[in-house]
Amino acid sequence: MRFPWFRDWLVRKAAKLRLTGWVRNVGADTVETVLSGEDDAVDACVQLSWHGPSMASVSHIKITETKMHEEKFFMRRGSIPSPE
Repeated sequence: MRFPWFRDWLVRKAAKLRLTGWVRNVGADTVETVLSGEDDAVDACVQLSWHGPSMASVSHIKITETKMHEEKFFMRRGSIPSPE
C-alpha cells in the first residue's frame, strides 16, 4: 500500500471541505499552506492537519491570518528551499 504524502492528502481534504488556497513544502520538514473558505471548514482542516495521513508526524502548527489572492480551488504548489 502506498502512503499518501502530506500535500496530496491535504489537497483532498481541503477539496472535500470546499476550501481554496494552496500547500507546499518548505525545506525538508515543513509544510506551508494557505486556507480560504468558511471559518468552520478552515477550522476543521486545521484540526485534521494535526493528524495528517498515515506516517505523518505533526509537531507544530502556526496559524497566521493573511490576505490572499482568491484561488479557484485548492492546489499543490512546488516546494521551496528552507530559508537560511
